[in-house]
Amino acid sequence: MSRKGWRRIALALGTLMLALLVGCQSIGGFDPGKMIVNQLSVKSMESSSTFELHFDWDDEALAQQDPEAAKIADLFRTITLKSDHAMVDKDGNIAINGELAFAKAAIPFSLAQNADSMVLQIEGFKQPIVIQSGGGGLFPMVEEDQADNEVYQEAATKIAGELASYLFGHVSNPPVMNVEQVNESVHGESLNLTKVHAELNGEQLGGLLTEFMTSIAKDEEGLRQLLQQVIQLATTLPPEVLEEFGFTAEEAIPTETELDEFVKELMGSFAEARDQLLAEKSSPEWNEIFNEGLTFKTDLFIDSEMNIRKSDLEIGLGAELFKDSEIPLEGVTLHSMQETWNVNGDVEVPAADIPDNAMSLFDFYLAQPYEVLRQMDPTSKLYGLLKNDLEIDDQEFTASYYITDDNGDIYVPLRPTLIDFGIYDLTFIGKGKYIQFRDEAIQRTLQVQLGTNAAKVNGRPLQLKHEVRVVNGVGYVNADDLFGLMGAEYSVSKDENGDEALFVTRDL
Repeated sequence: MSRKGWRRIALALGTLMLALLVGCQSIGGFDPGKMIVNQLSVKSMESSSTFELHFDWDDEALAQQDPEAAKIADLFRTITLKSDHAMVDKDGNIAINGELAFAKAAIPFSLAQNADSMVLQIEGFKQPIVIQSGGGGLFPMVEEDQADNEVYQEAATKIAGELASYLFGHVSNPPVMNVEQVNESVHGESLNLTKVHAELNGEQLGGLLTEFMTSIAKDEEGLRQLLQQVIQLATTLPPEVLEEFGFTAEEAIPTETELDEFVKELMGSFAEARDQLLAEKSSPEWNEIFNEGLTFKTDLFIDSEMNIRKSDLEIGLGAELFKDSEIPLEGVTLHSMQETWNVNGDVEVPAADIPDNAMSLFDFYLAQPYEVLRQMDPTSKLYGLLKNDLEIDDQEFTASYYITDDNGDIYVPLRPTLIDFGIYDLTFIGKGKYIQFRDEAIQRTLQVQLGTNAAKVNGRPLQLKHEVRVVNGVGYVNADDLFGLMGAEYSVSKDENGDEALFVTRDL
């Protein structure tokens, strides 16, 4: 996809989320902005949710473009992430049980996270994957003192609330928005809730966005009051936190002159952003982003304490957004549903215990695909998906360099070619006459002798068809000999630049 195409999609998604987050003006006695700010005070809860991502492919065009890609696209036409039960306690510990579903498989998983580590168990893996933060968090000096940490958390929540309230005051309601009282089931419990329904398309969103920037660029007094409130709240922070931001307690309170200069600087930035946005609105690209093919609708169900207890959100991206992306997509739909209960209640999250056989995320990241598969149950659905459908362990690359002798035989430099296979360790034996390496993918130890056709496979001698050559101090092995020993195949053809290249594949 071109950079331009990615930017269009990213901007569309980002501005849709802005419309969701910044809220609206009061309607029917209900204040959406206050409701959204209230979510910042939620410290613990339990929930269940479903997030579904659906790709509407132009199947015929995709098959013509890349048949293999068409097969993969069909596997992931609909991706569903389901959380059967998620818990968050007041200390920020998290536990989730759910599944990730594709066309051919639903993969159960569980996740447990505390301040120091996250343990992810995926059905099909013989051992869990662990991500360790090393402790300390964002402000390690503060977290050593629980009292100071609570002060920081309280001040940060209030600052976020003040900022959100300031932004909400500059956003108009969506064209379609209504509020009604309903009786709705949440986690098996019948509740009296306020239902907020809103709809918006890309054209309307573009109008709201320009209105927002125009309004905020005029509100100098509102900005000044916001900064004064933030400064006042910042003075309640522990000295250690201020030092993390590069301030002393005295420096955290600016003079009236410094505040005036800062306000004028910000207002200038807002005005510049507004002018740029208005200029963009008159460009042809604006209508390619902000058009009726971009849709957003949501239903929020709020209780008497302004907590969101149930939600249903759908975002649609029409074909217009993908026309310059070179991807044959006719649309993308994102749909999420969530139910929440025990809000700010007594939630007990199980400890994130780390088993002795756990694999670190770093080791997982460094592992070759075939090594990942060896950590899995070969009878599991995930193994079948990765091994048979996605063929993640198969290898293919374009050889870095090769030479041809007078007979037309092809020779490849040993070390760079092995690196292309993911093999980095070579052992030189007998003052460099022998080169030995381990091919873990096929569990063979191979050895060749420079200047001869003598070789060994797992200690058993054999004769190569060609001698191993040394050219300018570099060892070269005949392509038929080396790739034959490693179970790989190769061909010579034109690359994308029209030059002859050696393409190597290995089916593991």
